Amino acid sequence: MNIKNIFFDTLFRWKFMISVKINTTICKFSFGEFGKSFVNGPIIVRKPSNVIIGDYSTINYGCLLNARESKIRIGNHVHISPNVMINTAGLDLNTPYKNRLHFNKDVVIDDGVWIATSAIVNPGVRIGKGSVVAPGAVVNTDIPEYVFVAGVPAVIKKNLPKFNND
Repeated sequence: MNIKNIFFDTLFRWKFMISVKINTTICKFSFGEFGKSFVNGPIIVRKPSNVIIGDYSTINYGCLLNARESKIRIGNHVHISPNVMINTAGLDLNTPYKNRLHFNKDVVIDDGVWIATSAIVNPGVRIGKGSVVAPGAVVNTDIPEYVFVAGVPAVIKKNLPKFNND
């Protein structure tokens, strides 16, 4: 590695760490609750006071946390990959299109969950402890503990092991 590459690599890491600290600090003061967690890059948050996040969790760049009327509760040791969308509002499809109204439901993401890149979590969903949501999956219903889900809509593909320290 030449000196030019070392310089720019170091500069990028330094800039990235400052960005993480700034984003995390902004979230600490604007979220309803914010534990010892990190925000790696710019994210979009609608009504940050309705977002509650535990300790040692990570939210990556490009995520949308849409908590306008209901709460998003994120547990401890949760990893949210880039470009994930979490919505607490939707349209009531059981009414005629001219009269459709919005509905709001809380979203709960339990401890140890990993939501992979570009997944979508819809209103009223609970993702159980230790579960993994595949990239691009659309979660419409509750996900039990310790499962891997994938697809549109997301379905259980396999059970995951439980460990003694979980």
